[in-house]
Amino acid sequence: MSVVAVINSKGGCGKSTVATTLASWYASRHSGAMIGDLDKQKSVRSWLKVRPMECTPIRPWVIDLGKVFPAPPSTAHAVLDTPSGLDHYTLAKLLMYADAVVVPVGPSLFDLESTKVLLALLERHHKVIAGRCPVALVGMRWPPGDSGRRRLSALQAPFPVLSVITEDPVYPELIEAGMGLFDTQRPERDRRVNEWLPLLQWLDMVWQSPPAQVARRAAAASASVAM
Repeated sequence: MSVVAVINSKGGCGKSTVATTLASWYASRHSGAMIGDLDKQKSVRSWLKVRPMECTPIRPWVIDLGKVFPAPPSTAHAVLDTPSGLDHYTLAKLLMYADAVVVPVGPSLFDLESTKVLLALLERHHKVIAGRCPVALVGMRWPPGDSGRRRLSALQAPFPVLSVITEDPVYPELIEAGMGLFDTQRPERDRRVNEWLPLLQWLDMVWQSPPAQVARRAAAASASVAM
């Protein structure tokens, strides 16, 4: 089973939106998708409770960093939604379970400054240094336009910036309905899916490629986003 953790110590940066979107993506491709909710607000658990019967099931993964219940053998992918305000100790425990990390970054100055601190911690973690837990960034809830991409790239992170997801009322609507972007067949979905493709392709590459190859391809993807 591959586990992707969605991490940022700043609240309101779109972690749950990323987690539910990724879970809906894996559910659309595999029958064994799971999602774990470590956030104190338990937003993802509420999302699962209202998930429509016609959508592909996504099973809850019971995990609280103190006790973890093993996933069923049929599980192909699991997504972890994580809490805000992570300290060094909690982050280290969380990374024990993660095979990849996605860091959503909001557009405000507070989001950018908070993310810098988190990236510094991730950069020093032995599992990340060893290439056993690749990390990538994705902009969340950014206004349309190239200025957002430039500001995000100005973080000068040691990790690739894969994409920028623009602010869109459809995401809160989907969460309220217990759905993700890949559960719906709305005609306008393709435009939104294009924003997610670099992240989805990166994750596929992480599960299939050696760490050195992931790093080379991610650097190329990050450069194309910054252009």
